[in-house]
Amino acid sequence: MTLTDRSKSLFINGDWQAANGTELTVVDPKQNAPFATIKGANADDVRQAAQAAAAAFPAWRAISGATRAKYLNAIARGLEKRQDALVALQMQNSGKPRFEAEIDVGDAVATFDYYATLAGGLDAAQDARVDHAGEEHFGLVRHEPVGPVCMMVLSDKF
Repeated sequence: MTLTDRSKSLFINGDWQAANGTELTVVDPKQNAPFATIKGANADDVRQAAQAAAAAFPAWRAISGATRAKYLNAIARGLEKRQDALVALQMQNSGKPRFEAEIDVGDAVATFDYYATLAGGLDAAQDARVDHAGEEHFGLVRHEPVGPVCMMVLSDKF
């Protein structure tokens, strides 16, 4: 699948799947010409993704912070490997000059690296002691996953 081939744009339950929502034409603002057609997710797609995430949560909850960090670092390295293509796509999608598109892709890489660093420190920080009013009273810091979350990106185009 190329970067502009979005025939299977949803990653649900470990598999790329086609979205079943409204079809949208993506236009290059510099050329004022379409360069891709994509589909958004519909309510059934979202429901399927939410159910898959909820089913995967118990196993994911048991994964160490170090293992999570490896996943996040792998995503960052994957973005780096595709950097040239992603920069070109960002330029085409947004009309930005190359240096700004490079910043965007670099920011995405940096974000995954940042959260990988945080995840990598979770195991050592688990049950850290916090003293309250002297040594007689203290608390323990617990970092525990709370479950899947949903994020919606809205546009006046939808």
